[in-house]
Amino acid sequence: MLARLAHPGIARLLDAGVGPGGQPYLVLEYIDGQPIDEYATSHQLTVSQRLELILQVADAVSHAHANLIVHRDLKPSNILVTTDGTVKLLDFGIAKLLDAKAVTVEGSHVLTPEFAAPEQATGDVVTTATDVYALGVLLYLLLSGRHPTAEGCHTALETLRALHERQPVPLPLGDLGTIVDKALHKDPRERYQTVAELADDLRRYLRQEPISARATSFGYRAGKFIQRHRVPVLATAATILALAAATGFSIAQMENARRQRDAAVFASQRADAQIEFQSLLMSQIGDKPLTMHDIVDRARTVLERQYAGDPRVLATLLMQLSDRYADLGDDKIRGALLTRAESIATADQLSEIRCRQADNYRTRGSYDEAYHAVAVAESLLRAHPEPEAHAFCLYILGNLQVEQTRGPPEEGADDVRRAIQIRDSLGKRSDAFYLNLLGTLAGALDIAKHPREAITAYHHASALLDSSGRGSTMDAAITEHDMALTLKRLGETAAAERAFHDALLRARQSDPTGHMPPQPLIHYADIAMQQADFDSATKYFSMLAAQAAADSDRYWQGRALYGLAEAQLRAGDIDAARQTMARFHPLSANPNLKKVDDYVTDYRLLEGRLAFMNGQIGDARRLVSGVLHSVGYFEGKRMRIFYPSLILAGELAIEAGQPAEALEYAAGARAGVTQDSLTEMRSAFVGESHLLEARALLASGDTTAARTAIARAVPALTVGAGEQHPLTKAALALQQRVMQ
Repeated sequence: MLARLAHPGIARLLDAGVGPGGQPYLVLEYIDGQPIDEYATSHQLTVSQRLELILQVADAVSHAHANLIVHRDLKPSNILVTTDGTVKLLDFGIAKLLDAKAVTVEGSHVLTPEFAAPEQATGDVVTTATDVYALGVLLYLLLSGRHPTAEGCHTALETLRALHERQPVPLPLGDLGTIVDKALHKDPRERYQTVAELADDLRRYLRQEPISARATSFGYRAGKFIQRHRVPVLATAATILALAAATGFSIAQMENARRQRDAAVFASQRADAQIEFQSLLMSQIGDKPLTMHDIVDRARTVLERQYAGDPRVLATLLMQLSDRYADLGDDKIRGALLTRAESIATADQLSEIRCRQADNYRTRGSYDEAYHAVAVAESLLRAHPEPEAHAFCLYILGNLQVEQTRGPPEEGADDVRRAIQIRDSLGKRSDAFYLNLLGTLAGALDIAKHPREAITAYHHASALLDSSGRGSTMDAAITEHDMALTLKRLGETAAAERAFHDALLRARQSDPTGHMPPQPLIHYADIAMQQADFDSATKYFSMLAAQAAADSDRYWQGRALYGLAEAQLRAGDIDAARQTMARFHPLSANPNLKKVDDYVTDYRLLEGRLAFMNGQIGDARRLVSGVLHSVGYFEGKRMRIFYPSLILAGELAIEAGQPAEALEYAAGARAGVTQDSLTEMRSAFVGESHLLEARALLASGDTTAARTAIARAVPALTVGAGEQHPLTKAALALQQRVMQ
């Protein structure tokens, strides 16, 4: 089959045969190049240059079709671009002969889900239009940076389901968007029937000629004629325009007035819809107890019905509704609302929708998808600048940097400052979004290693919330929750526990059924465990695990079960811990659990702690050391989230009679949590590391150095964890012992 294909854009077949073991083999030309999408990105190609690459692909595929062969697996990894910009098509491994008398090569249902056409997924007849669809996907990807239907899909099944259920969001690219739409039509009869037809339309687009995919009219064809012959047409028109200048000025004034009128009408419609939404929320509150979820669900139903005929207003309402579901911690309905909003939105609304989708990915722990969605939004903003949407996207990017920075620590704070500057320039300094920006700036300052400035910023945001009458809102609860996170990072765990508890109570008021957002639940349960309040930790970890299981949310279920097992182990409830570990183990492979920003979430740490409690010190050390190896600690990587693992490793080293090793772990743990000079005197974490150091020094016989270490541990633990904390009491007891 491949011997038929002799084309400069197709990798040449050099040899074929059967090996000594009976295994057939092919020897193909070696191609030194990059996948087409990587090449386009790394070389920062323009739209026209990207289309020229696609045209090279189309020529090679057309040659294959002329030889009665459909490729059926066109995707970036099968299309390489050499250093001189030449495209080479590879891998006809699942290609099919079109000759009715020929036998299908592979005779089986083989496909790549992300680039398969609908008829491939259903096992229907494969034609040249099948390759047209794959080229449409490739076009969409190269022009927008995202997949037309598989965005957010994590499995092959989800991708194939989306292929049939989702309609690609039209690209706001005029005729080029129309070409892509036709190539991606789900019905193969409505697509370009050949790759040559698709290529012809792309060439017409590049020449600024009318395309076949669009119904032609005199105005359309005339417009294309003017684009192709701009200079002579403009020269001829100059005289006419001079005579009509006064009329043109009047028309321009009329057009400007029309745009202002349309903007005012839309703003009025949006304001009316927002007022109606608030009224609907209030009208749902009657004699029967309703959850906030019930109220928002009912308001959503009415608004969707009422504004079904006005897609632009409805898209705005769907975005606002998605924010309410975000407050309620319901990322599934939020995601569905945003997908629907994207399907009906105008071009200038798409960037804001994509940023909200990025935020939804963030709350799920899907950081790669979140950063990708922000990148797409930024490209849309370049095409359709909109200050409000730009500020919102900077806010989302700042939140992402707070949770998982991918650049210099200051970048997150800089992004949020730019968003605040935009809002300041618009004179919008008192709404809920502006106050959220102040809270996010505080979080970004924390990540940028300015925690004391962050605390000040949180207090400022809280004061503005109280003074504006928003002190009892979810925004106030979020601000207090985030301030508690900063207090925890500073090691002031007693103060953090009080703030987390208050934030949890505020969040609980939003839903009397007890269904709460996962972040305040996980963080309060974790800080309760840090404060040795194992009953509260067990209660709230269990609550989150049950809630996440009911929501089929494996990420939050995994986090909750890990925390629950650790709390049970620390409390000495080994039987319960074993049962919880058995529930967690099937979930532990979730890759998002490896990206948790609070601590290392690894099943082996639970096994190590259990072995420690059973006196199996050697096994425990092997397990914990294996975790530290896997996260790169022994290769020089240092992160705050290693702290609990290092403390455990140090305790095991003392039990194993290795005090020098324990001292190294204590020093590593302390370095990861020491943020400024005040943490030496106020951080429970610093105090705990000094306590471990003192124990190791005593084990090595250095009582003098142990006195110094314990003298540092006691005040830090007293201020950070509180006088009644078991570690504080242990430090005081050790201090009395070494002073004798």
